[in-house]
Amino acid sequence: MLRKQMINKAEKKFFDAFIEKLLIILLQKYFIFLHLQNFIIDYLMTKKQIYTIKQGEDLAKDYCSIQERSHQEVFAKLKDWGLDSEQADQVITILISKNYLNEQRYAKMFAISKFHQNKWGKIKIKYSLKQKDISEKCISIGLGEIDTKEYFEVCFGLADKKYKTLKGENYLTKRRKTISYLSSKGFEYELINEVLDKLNNNKC
Repeated sequence: MLRKQMINKAEKKFFDAFIEKLLIILLQKYFIFLHLQNFIIDYLMTKKQIYTIKQGEDLAKDYCSIQERSHQEVFAKLKDWGLDSEQADQVITILISKNYLNEQRYAKMFAISKFHQNKWGKIKIKYSLKQKDISEKCISIGLGEIDTKEYFEVCFGLADKKYKTLKGENYLTKRRKTISYLSSKGFEYELINEVLDKLNNNKC
């Protein structure tokens, strides 16, 4: 009988400790939730502050002065600032008329930047510009800024560097992996084959 009472007391003590820990965990999660909820509300209220068309125009001018922007980027930013679609379109029209926005100029900047800094091929650059709703005409003009000789040399340099990481692999494996790598960078299949042929001839 005494042993049974002792077991019951031990079980009750264990159960009470378990409930206490559970309550502490639940309270912690509740306070974290409240804190997160307040943070989100504050953030959204700040983000969705309403601006007038003139205020939106001034903010957009500053935004465009930092670097070249696409129409899509500026439109999204104006919506974040609380302007509706019609107001955002009005601001964009003003920015175009005052030369703060120019899709052709943006396409040139984007193409040159991604080619020189990221070593992207034309396929990847073209795809990215399409995602930004840049017209085919502007994309073509932008890609035209890339020097043909330099384009080949960059692709060749990337292929040579990749080949050096594949020591010990047989010829076909090295070629397949290098083609896959250069394709992921956005280079054209015909150019890749031309580069690899030259690279292999140089190593013979």
